[in-house]
Amino acid sequence: MPGALPYVMPKVVPALSEKVEQRIQIPDYRKEQMPVLMPKVMENLMPHMIGEAVPLVTRPTIDYLHGKNQD
Repeated sequence: MPGALPYVMPKVVPALSEKVEQRIQIPDYRKEQMPVLMPKVMENLMPHMIGEAVPLVTRPTIDYLHGKNQD
């Protein structure tokens, strides 16, 4: 997963930035920096989060691929 970040981040940075802005009051100058900062932050966080994130998405992904509906 961390190896895929360079390919994925350009697509997800806008959504991540929007979610962060909804939860945290960010000054305008920092919002302008988000496209540069967010990939670096994720690059540092992902190797530490992978053990926690994978179990959260594994079962829903398997269920989705098997056509099971998640309510």
